[in-house]
Amino acid sequence: MKYSLAHIAKMLSLKGNFPEVEISDLLLDSRKLTNVSHSLFFALKR
Repeated sequence: MKYSLAHIAKMLSLKGNFPEVEISDLLLDSRKLTNVSHSLFFALKR
């Protein structure tokens, strides 16, 4: 599933101007970067 960065920001109730970049990959491990221009990295907190 693909979302724009602006759409993801809206779902998270973030404020600001976000570009209409298409995100197709969610990354949990920064050591395994793939498709960098269409990936969103996020960290999970315990």
